[in-house]
Amino acid sequence: MDNLRGYQQKAARVIYDFFNSNEKKAKIYLSTGLGRTAIIVSSIQLILQNRNVSVAILSPKRILCEQLQAAFTNSFVNNGVAMHLHEFKGQEILITTYQEVIKTKFDLGVVDIVICNDAQFLKTDSYISLLGGSRTKFLGILQNNESSKEWFSVAKCLFSYTVADALRDGYSGYFSERDFIQQFLILLLKKYGFNNILQEVKLGNKNSNSYRADIVAKKGTSDVVIRQSYIGIYMFHKQSLVMH
Repeated sequence: MDNLRGYQQKAARVIYDFFNSNEKKAKIYLSTGLGRTAIIVSSIQLILQNRNVSVAILSPKRILCEQLQAAFTNSFVNNGVAMHLHEFKGQEILITTYQEVIKTKFDLGVVDIVICNDAQFLKTDSYISLLGGSRTKFLGILQNNESSKEWFSVAKCLFSYTVADALRDGYSGYFSERDFIQQFLILLLKKYGFNNILQEVKLGNKNSNSYRADIVAKKGTSDVVIRQSYIGIYMFHKQSLVMH
């Protein structure tokens, strides 16, 4: 914990306090690039101290699972880390994807706490159906306070820290280009009268394949759609797009 930044220590402590509380579901907002992996590892290290508990960490992509595994290996390993459900046999930590849990219909009620990484992706019934368990606690980590949908939308927010907060506090040289541009574009769109600004939106129409836009905003009859490359901003008439 001593090597963490101040906000990282606070976030890790908040997750630990949540585990020891009577709350069953909660969330924190943490922008990408602010050391989410270090926070998850440190919070779990606190939870596992002198306790016989098990933790599951779910992510939308396997590469994120591998990053977490490497972080745990470098920090501490007690009874090991399982990276797939068929490997989960008594280890304290399970790291896997939402997709694997859904495919195998794994019962998350067998673990004490589930940390849902990038929980803003939990928007469909197939994802939401995996969240349950009479005694299990669920902690959602979302990218920003505009991305809380469906299952975690009513969860209590325990902590929030954005790129703007980090810049205000004097931290620099730690964020990706995407973080800076995303923060700038959202503020710019609001300044010029755009509203209903959404992130991670699926777009498409009946005659073409759908794709995911990073930012969608509305103004009058027009939509601004910003894709991952950030090279261009495309203007579409609202009738030419079908949003899912």
